[in-house]
Amino acid sequence: IDATTLAALAAWQRQRESRASHTLVVLVAEDSEASRAALARLQGPQYTLPPLEPDDVRRLAESMAGPLPAEVHERLVRMAGGSPAAARASLHALVESGALTHTDAGWRLAEGSGGAPVPKGVHALAEQAMARLLPEAVVWLSAAAVLGQRFDLQAAAEVAGLSAAAAQDAADAAVRSHLVWREGARAAFVHAAVRRAVLDTLTPAQSARLNDKVANRLLASPSPAPDRLARHLAAAGRIEESAPFALSGADLARGRGAGPELVELLELAERALAPDDPQRPDVVAELGATLVSVGRYDEAEGWLRQSAEQAATPRERAAAQALQAELAFRRGDPAASLRFAESGLALLGRPVPHGRLSRARALLGATARQVAHLASPSLFVGVRGPEHASPEGLAAELYRLVSQ
Repeated sequence: IDATTLAALAAWQRQRESRASHTLVVLVAEDSEASRAALARLQGPQYTLPPLEPDDVRRLAESMAGPLPAEVHERLVRMAGGSPAAARASLHALVESGALTHTDAGWRLAEGSGGAPVPKGVHALAEQAMARLLPEAVVWLSAAAVLGQRFDLQAAAEVAGLSAAAAQDAADAAVRSHLVWREGARAAFVHAAVRRAVLDTLTPAQSARLNDKVANRLLASPSPAPDRLARHLAAAGRIEESAPFALSGADLARGRGAGPELVELLELAERALAPDDPQRPDVVAELGATLVSVGRYDEAEGWLRQSAEQAATPRERAAAQALQAELAFRRGDPAASLRFAESGLALLGRPVPHGRLSRARALLGATARQVAHLASPSLFVGVRGPEHASPEGLAAELYRLVSQ
């Protein structure tokens, strides 16, 4: 699910909450950590579909080709592994390889083909299909895979270094092999695993060269997407050049609330920035905070510890304590969370309340002081977490943590 679509759906859903009307939107996504984190932003029930049963694979195959021999169904079940995309690709692969042929009497499995190796999953089927393509088509597919899951046909031709005619032939071959779909002037890989299979065939030098071409193409465009440009520059080995674009992309991802994407761009910015860059401490702190927000606690711990070690002022150390308190609380360790929060309050010179009633009063007082500062935007609690909060906002956050 791309972040723009997700943000549009979330905004539309918020607008519809106050209206007395009903609209059903069904969103289907491949099961992955990124898609689960993205879907968590949307309201409504979510269901994880189980793998296809053997009878489901049979019905799918016969909806495509009509009645098939029993041994074909058995082989499709083994090849598909419960995936509908793999079942479709497996049937096409059997036909294109000549293992399954159509006669006047119907479909027939060629003699001796039953002992042939059975590819497992979409990735293996894609490798098998690529082996049957001409070299120019493989070059075109490689350029397309580096461009992304969805890509512009002209861009793929330019990055591949092919003439318009050669690129057209390559695209036609990829479509016939059921590796990509064409959508007007654009195209898309039929499955993320197909694109991954193509990328896995590239050597590090080939990948760097293609990413370099894509990065230069984006740099020459009037308004390149900073996140894309940062990724391609880094993959091309131009890591230092990627820093400003990674930071700009992180700003956009933060605005969309795209946590997993924000983590990726902050990690890229951290690698790209020089050790003495003044932006680095903020990046490290936000990276730790964002990892906490998306539930990647083990990774967050190391970055938060590094942020605490880099903190130069009492306020910065207090902000680091607030983040560590939040992490400890989410991990189910309220005692450690309380220690971190009390330490943060001490660093700010704020009284540390003892007892539930005192903590509740302190929280109400700190919140009231923060609200009183709403006329000054610079004192807001920043959307980037405690490390960017005003002193009053940071104190309110620490009192909240103490009172949990």
